[in-house]
Amino acid sequence: MGPFREDLECFNISQVFRGRGYDVKVNTLIMGTLGAWDSSNGSILRSCHVSHRYTKLMCCLLVYDTICWSHDIYMEHIMGHHQYSDPIRQTATGPDPGGTTCTRWTSL
Repeated sequence: MGPFREDLECFNISQVFRGRGYDVKVNTLIMGTLGAWDSSNGSILRSCHVSHRYTKLMCCLLVYDTICWSHDIYMEHIMGHHQYSDPIRQTATGPDPGGTTCTRWTSL
C-alpha cells in the first residue's frame, strides 16, 4: 500500500467490487515529474489488455500532460500566480481566474 490517499480510496473501492464477486487488481502507473515513463507501466497496461498501439498513445498523452503540469507549477512558483483555471477553486473575487498554458486532456 502506497503513502497516498488515492491508494487508500482505490483499495476501498476494490474491496467493494471484491465483495460483489469481481476479481480486482489495483496497480499504479508511474510518471516522473519531467515526463519519464516507467518501464513497468507497459506490463501493467498489458495486464489490463490495453493494445500496444493505445499504450504508445497513452504514453505520449501522459508524458505531455505531466510536462505541462510541471511547467505550470514551476511558472506559478516563479511568477506567483496560477497558470491554470480551476472552476472548483474559489478566490476572494469568485472562481479561479488563472490562465491556461497547456491543453488539458479532461475529456479522456
